[in-house]
Amino acid sequence: MGRPALTDEEFAAARDRTCEAALELFHRGGRDAVTLRAISGVLGCSPMQPYRYFPGGKNEILAEVKTRAFAHFAEHQEQMLADGIDNDIDFVESYGAGYVRYAKDNPASFRIMFELEPFPEEEYPELAAASARARRPALTAIKRLIESGVLVGDQRQIGKVLWASVHGLATLHLTGQLAHDAEIDELSPLLIKTLRAGILSFAS
Repeated sequence: MGRPALTDEEFAAARDRTCEAALELFHRGGRDAVTLRAISGVLGCSPMQPYRYFPGGKNEILAEVKTRAFAHFAEHQEQMLADGIDNDIDFVESYGAGYVRYAKDNPASFRIMFELEPFPEEEYPELAAASARARRPALTAIKRLIESGVLVGDQRQIGKVLWASVHGLATLHLTGQLAHDAEIDELSPLLIKTLRAGILSFAS
């Protein structure tokens, strides 16, 4: 007798559990730690069962986990806009603080977004769309600042300078390069103050 078909809810729940297991394994040991055997060990199933939910195997699972991480990160940034920040300079400042805070609070998601190698966009369009969505809030704010004459320069170059700064502090924290765990909270306000002054130095 064949295996009974899963309902849509059961199938989605199984995919969720598979992704959660893969994310935890990645956080513990990187890409090499994410194997179908390791995932099945966490889930308590046969090594072949994850193929039922992800026919593409390990790459499809990792791409899905990375897609979900970018989508969650994008929601985090979009919520900052929804919280009443209507000045673009203030949003860029909040973006910096929020970026560092997100990395601190969601280290596994942060690591898989930026440590896992890129996947071909044509094979994983949902991942490409989630990544673009995550970049959009800060780039949109910078674009408006350029259009209003507050900043002068290339939108993407300014965005990458901002990104490099906040990403650097977050990475120092996650890789244990700071003196102690609380140092990220001490350095973050100074970084944001410096970024605000630096961003405004692009003014005409």
